[in-house]
Amino acid sequence: MLNLLVKSLGKTFFEQHAGMFLFIFYMIFGAVEPGQMLYYNITLLQAISSSTLISGIFCFMLLLYGLKAMAFISNKITLPSYTFIHATSAATRNNQLKVWTMLYSLIFSPMIIYTILIIVTAAWHHQYQNLFMLSGWIAMVIVGAAYITYRNINFSHNLPVKLFRIKLPAVPKPFLLWRMFYVFKKQTIMLLSSKVLSVLLFKGICWMLQGTDHPVKVYLLALLASVISHSILLFAILKFERTQMGFVNSLPISPGRKLFNLAVFLLLLFIPEFILCIIQVGFDPVQLFIYTCFCLSGSQILYYALYYYENNMERYLKFAFYFFLVTVLAILYDQAFLTSMLLLFITGCYHFHLYYRGKL
Repeated sequence: MLNLLVKSLGKTFFEQHAGMFLFIFYMIFGAVEPGQMLYYNITLLQAISSSTLISGIFCFMLLLYGLKAMAFISNKITLPSYTFIHATSAATRNNQLKVWTMLYSLIFSPMIIYTILIIVTAAWHHQYQNLFMLSGWIAMVIVGAAYITYRNINFSHNLPVKLFRIKLPAVPKPFLLWRMFYVFKKQTIMLLSSKVLSVLLFKGICWMLQGTDHPVKVYLLALLASVISHSILLFAILKFERTQMGFVNSLPISPGRKLFNLAVFLLLLFIPEFILCIIQVGFDPVQLFIYTCFCLSGSQILYYALYYYENNMERYLKFAFYFFLVTVLAILYDQAFLTSMLLLFITGCYHFHLYYRGKL
């Protein structure tokens, strides 16, 4: 039973999140010069193992990773092609919990390996409080995820009981903000995880590269990391549009209006990142305009890449990775603004192409 779950769920999880793992791998091992890599990683491990605050942030990232894995598996087991997973309920309770714990341990294997390195570093420096906290926390997250999945499969017929019934007043939802309402209501965990990852990457890159002679390049690299961290969220948004907003294609809405609505949504989505930029550099209208165009062009190219690859997640994540590499080169050679303008022009033309072919 474990082999079947590994091949059907574990393998699919790593395939669909390959871009995220490649990006994290690059940030850990490729963000510094080869001669400084060992010192950089040792310093990072010591910082996490010696600081309770940084250890708490790492624990929060483990929790978000667990929620992401649980959401992925919960979505899969509701699909018709994964109904065979419900046959696992025929096994005993202990066997089911054991299998799900082992599956989540496999999914958590990258985090477990890095946590072991942190634990060894904490033991070496006699930081026993953080050692036991990290050990207990990652075990609790894995076992908790396994138990919740076990409950979802064996007690799916039970209706959830709402402890609080709060009736909110009806609020008109303008068409311009339909995507935003969907993200807040249906993709709360994904939005939260994307934002936390985005902020951590933004602050981490700014902290890691502070003191350089080119601060604009540093902030552009940080914003690029923030844009890439929203790639999976953009995939969920496009899926919502195709399944629940398909009727919009038959409405008399001009292509320019649709492109404007998308641009407004993406700009609203990156408001926290713009606030971080203002905090870091102050209110500079020229730089803020450059950062806005950069975020808008990057998020739009990822959004329309989903149309081009027809929701093929594997090809989409590969494109996101190559887009990241090309954009890094553009930033390093001071061509970020020109690249942003070029991407906005390309995505605008492709938007009109999709509209007149009846796909928008």
